[in-house]
Amino acid sequence: MATTTIRQLTRPNVIVLNQYRDQLDGVIEIGATYIKFFGNAKDTFETLRKLKDHVHATKGGRSFENRSLVAVVNKIDKAIHEGGSKHVVVKAEGK
Repeated sequence: MATTTIRQLTRPNVIVLNQYRDQLDGVIEIGATYIKFFGNAKDTFETLRKLKDHVHATKGGRSFENRSLVAVVNKIDKAIHEGGSKHVVVKAEGK
């Protein structure tokens, strides 16, 4: 199975991801500046998008939590649509 790592996260991004970790499927690890998931970039995007939508609905679009998640979702979205990014690393199993 592939893994996807989103790097160069800010402290606020990491705080929010840790706050909602139990709602994130496939998380392997959250470090000081990164989060690593089981799955490919599209799976990771969907997981983060669902969380962002939930947070937007419950906390509001201007909330600290939502703004932090928007930044993380944008990193993975950019990597998917532009064919890669220095912020997102996808590794196939065994590599």
